[in-house]
Amino acid sequence: MVEGNPERGVRDREKPVDDLLHRAVATSGDHTVVPARSRTGREGFGLSEPARDLDARFRAREQPFAEPADRSHGATPPGHRVDDDHGCDRHTGYCDDSRQPSWRATVPGMSRWLPSFARLVGAVAGAFAGIVAVQLMRVRRMEFLPGWPGFAINHIIMPSSGEPSRPDRLNIVVLGDSTTAGVGVGHAHDTLPYLLARRIADADVRSVRVVSYGWAGARVADLACKQVPRARARIRPNDRGPFLPDADIVVVVIGSNDATHNTPPGRYRADLRATLEGISRDARHARIVLAGIPAFRGALRGLEPLIFLADQYARILRSISRSEAARVGAVYADLHSGVPRLIEGRADVLSSDRFHPSVVGYDAWAEVIFQALRSESGTPGSSLVAAGA
Repeated sequence: MVEGNPERGVRDREKPVDDLLHRAVATSGDHTVVPARSRTGREGFGLSEPARDLDARFRAREQPFAEPADRSHGATPPGHRVDDDHGCDRHTGYCDDSRQPSWRATVPGMSRWLPSFARLVGAVAGAFAGIVAVQLMRVRRMEFLPGWPGFAINHIIMPSSGEPSRPDRLNIVVLGDSTTAGVGVGHAHDTLPYLLARRIADADVRSVRVVSYGWAGARVADLACKQVPRARARIRPNDRGPFLPDADIVVVVIGSNDATHNTPPGRYRADLRATLEGISRDARHARIVLAGIPAFRGALRGLEPLIFLADQYARILRSISRSEAARVGAVYADLHSGVPRLIEGRADVLSSDRFHPSVVGYDAWAEVIFQALRSESGTPGSSLVAAGA
């Protein structure tokens, strides 16, 4: 056997491959890959000079891993990487929030007392909900005073001083719920419409006719759909015309049943606006009085949490009532703040069902509404009706 040169044999085997690569470079015109010579002197391929310069500039930008300049405060020089000791990614300088300590770990003992506190809050909320549910069941079984037939309020009241000073008569229309139908008292002259008409007759020294269209359980939606249309019709066949267009004063007492039955505020506003606008169109010369929702505190004392919730919801509806009254130029009588001052210290302001007012309560309501009318009319001796009515 004739021994040849080993290096020559390697070059002979790689020559076809080198020739193929030479032809590929020549054909493609790619100047980034050029023939180069290896350490052994064999011709190969590598980066051209421009490519090597670019690679060198790229590597020059790389920074070595640096420790923070002030390890006591965790400060890191701008542009440097952050060390893993600070809970961050060593390679990118990006802090992973998932590796940071949780917020509960920052407060001593929070992981121990937080679950206990959550259980306590849940237990209190569950107990309160249970009490309210039981009270709702009790309310449904309670016997309130019957709302029907109530009183058909259609009376003519003369001034207490004797003969009226003027021949013309004032007409008052009352719309609303059970408080306008006299639920809670035993005589028509103890009802809210009658007591209010009495005060107006004495103040103006004129005869007053008062008609109430309200009934027990009415909500604001019933006014626009039923009570106002009824007031547009004749009461008796021999009447000269509908009573509402001839009204000098229109009193609206509504909202208590909407508060206890959680009427949505948007619907309450829409129905109240439709009611007040309808009254303004039909009774063009009348003064409109809107009585706000009274305070529920003190009624049904055995159901205090439930009454508290109703009173809180009534606060939302009261603000709507006030704004809608101002929108149409109506007088707003604030029963919520005005009545308690008049009945302070008295124990006979509620009827036998402990929910509807007694004659003492209705008298206080009438006084608040009357004073609201008087304050809007100007001087105390001036007429309570609109000018030109």
